[in-house]
Amino acid sequence: MRKISFTSVSRLVALILLVTLVWCVARDRMSAENWRVPVDYFGDSPQVLGWIKAASEGDYIPFGPATITRLNAPYHADWNDFPMYERALIFALGLVAKAVGIFTAGTVSVLLGHILSAVSFYLCCRFLKHSKIWSFVGAALFSFTYYHFWRGLGHLLLAYSYTLPWAMLSCWMIVSSKRLRMGNSLAWICFITAFVMGVSNPYNLNIYVQLLGFSVLIEYLRRGRTENIKVGLVSVAIAGGAFIAINSGTLLYHFLHGQNPAAMDRHYFEAELYALKPMEFFIPPPTHNIAALAEIGNFYRASAYLKGEIFSPYLGIIGIVGLIWLFTETFIALARNLKSSKPFPPYAVQTVWIIFYSVVGGINCVISLCGIQLFRGTNRYSIFISTIILMFLVARMSALSRKWSQGANIVFAGLALLIGIFDQVPRPTAPEDTIHIEKVVEADKNFGRQMEAKLPPRSMVFQLPVMSFPAAGPVLEVQGHDMLRPYLATSTLRFSFGAIRGRNREAWQWEVEKMPAAEMISTLERYGFGAIYINRRGYADQGEGLLHQFAAAGRAQIIEDDIHEQVCVVLKPSLTPEFPHTDDRAQILFKKGWAVKEFSPIDAREWTGGDATLTFFSEAHQAASYRLTCVIGSIAPRHVSMVMNGRELWSSDIDAGQGAPVDISVVGHHGNNTIELKTDAPASRVKEAPLPLAFTIVNLQITRQP
Repeated sequence: MRKISFTSVSRLVALILLVTLVWCVARDRMSAENWRVPVDYFGDSPQVLGWIKAASEGDYIPFGPATITRLNAPYHADWNDFPMYERALIFALGLVAKAVGIFTAGTVSVLLGHILSAVSFYLCCRFLKHSKIWSFVGAALFSFTYYHFWRGLGHLLLAYSYTLPWAMLSCWMIVSSKRLRMGNSLAWICFITAFVMGVSNPYNLNIYVQLLGFSVLIEYLRRGRTENIKVGLVSVAIAGGAFIAINSGTLLYHFLHGQNPAAMDRHYFEAELYALKPMEFFIPPPTHNIAALAEIGNFYRASAYLKGEIFSPYLGIIGIVGLIWLFTETFIALARNLKSSKPFPPYAVQTVWIIFYSVVGGINCVISLCGIQLFRGTNRYSIFISTIILMFLVARMSALSRKWSQGANIVFAGLALLIGIFDQVPRPTAPEDTIHIEKVVEADKNFGRQMEAKLPPRSMVFQLPVMSFPAAGPVLEVQGHDMLRPYLATSTLRFSFGAIRGRNREAWQWEVEKMPAAEMISTLERYGFGAIYINRRGYADQGEGLLHQFAAAGRAQIIEDDIHEQVCVVLKPSLTPEFPHTDDRAQILFKKGWAVKEFSPIDAREWTGGDATLTFFSEAHQAASYRLTCVIGSIAPRHVSMVMNGRELWSSDIDAGQGAPVDISVVGHHGNNTIELKTDAPASRVKEAPLPLAFTIVNLQITRQP
């Protein structure tokens, strides 16, 4: 076995120290006190901290259940319903949080992503026997790629890019290596990489499997070397198997409880909005250290029509030079050796494919338009291009600098490193920004301590305004994930927020929110809730009207935070609580023939374009009776009927602009049960609607009968 020298270890230590120092300066984390403050506490950051918090409490385990016992009271939050990614990483960060606290862990987790990226890139380049000094520079610049800073804590899991250098290496070995054989060390690198890619970020897995598949295909067509093809195919199988294994909890949950499309609510327009715009490779962000370049970013931000994850793809000066060099070299090689059998360099081909797949109007948009809308944010694949460019640059500079003196190498490498850091690392976080986050976090901690002091352990807290999870739209000034803040600041209380959206079991929360104050109190106390939490920023009057109504109903004891954003009203929970009854409602999927959805505070309407089908899921293992209620309306005279298993359940003639009530019993068998809706008249064009409409089904509920 090859021994690891002291100098090799010292270089890695120096790399880690450099990354740590630069990051701490950039993020205002040069003092021990600031390490207890997360780098961000708004937007999506509370969600990421919530994942880590759940893992620290043992509720979030890779290859196991994700049942969050302190959320979605009086039940629990089944995060198995959502295809969570990076479960192993979240679990590891949960262990960190258990040791140092959730807010310090949030800071550590962001820095750790930069360190892992640097170390992984360096080791990969040294495995390829590239120059030590240029491998060091490439690793540091990969860690400091603006993409990683843009993601930060809110998109933490996207910022863990340590797998990508080895993913690219695996693809290159399969398409070009003459030493690759099943069972040897090179094959094991491919297999381990495939497994890690399978259990980590599905976005990265998507492009990795595409590039891996192309590598196998090109090897088959070009040389047909059996060993390479075998390793490639096994790698694809390992990645797919690992992905299925890590998501087995979600697959099992959907099998037992039915599909929940609303959990990942995706739309075609998002595929365009968050697609890659290659021009953004070259546009510096407004946080750039050079004021003139920052102004370019400000102008672009003000002028751009599609403003998705803007500035994330910025390659930086070094990256732009590398991109130009890469394509220039490829063009010259093609011009001089068009008929040569020499292996085509993979850098440019892979870069072109990633752009072609990810660009606005590219292949992913076509796939999304066809209904497969899993990967909406293809601008995120710019990190693959950054990886390719930097690995290309390290390879070329290693070859170019072989005849240079050590002094010249150090000068040019140092210059490239300084330019890259100054260009890619954003302006340092202002101390006042850190102080602001610290103030909010400390207020939350104090608020949490007060709640836990006045409420018995395991008390249930109903949260207002009611919001869905994850990625809910804001309610006035409250962002969706702000509702996790009391969960982060406590360890013994249970909260109503946090269930994956789309399940009927949690419909009771929206019904309770609409009740008069006295009825709301009596209902919540009957359900066993010990308090009502109000985020004042979700109300135009800062929640004062609600508080007065609660006081008038006899519940005037409150707990309030130091910055007057959150307040908690103490209730008197029943000693024999009951559960809400909306868990009896079956999961409904609108399958074929549906055209437009409409939602209002009192109505949920689904419009058809003609005949349509829907399904409802019965969890009972034996036949069960269900009550189906709704109103069916039409904009033109027509006859509408409901058919199930070839038997007509209901039919009626409906006049124009009228609705017919439906209240029938149906028998559901375990699994999905299909109901067909048929009409005798074509759809009509309505001025306000983008598609022709036939009839609508209003406030459909299918409820299991006792």
